[in-house]
Amino acid sequence: MHDLKSFLVGYNLQLLLFAESENIYEFRESDESILKTLSHVLALAIQNLQMSHDFEIVPQPSFIQVAKAPEPAKEKLIFRYFPKEDCILLNGEYLIRNVPARILWRMLHLYKSEGKTEFTNREFRMDSWLQLPEIKDNLETRMILLRKRLEKKCPSITMTSGGRGRIILMVSGEIVLSEN
Repeated sequence: MHDLKSFLVGYNLQLLLFAESENIYEFRESDESILKTLSHVLALAIQNLQMSHDFEIVPQPSFIQVAKAPEPAKEKLIFRYFPKEDCILLNGEYLIRNVPARILWRMLHLYKSEGKTEFTNREFRMDSWLQLPEIKDNLETRMILLRKRLEKKCPSITMTSGGRGRIILMVSGEIVLSEN
């Protein structure tokens, strides 16, 4: 994934910042926000230097090599859904129950069968299988609970915001689904 940020001060291009990753969806919204802020601050600093010293900075192309962290081994994630108990076990250990469990189960099924990674709150609200209450479904609260539980017990699966009412599911590892 690439992220390209450029900043104009007045009518002059002051800075072009390019970030690259070999992994899809490596950059999150918080990373983009940091890059925007950094680019803006650097562009203003360059402009201030030019104005205060009355000279022009001639850019020298340079590449900073960042050491890559070793890629974690792709672990096997075995999810087992128990409809009667309305809960999910991950690799034999309790993960989550009730509505958040059904949401996760739906997302994992769609990911596994269709490769789907982007979901919307609207589609969850319209999915009768999830059995959300018609009034005050607390979907956002349930999504926060699910995201935090995954962060704590299954960091190989992350849920990030894809914009207003959108959720992006990122999976690193092999998923196995079974239902009892």
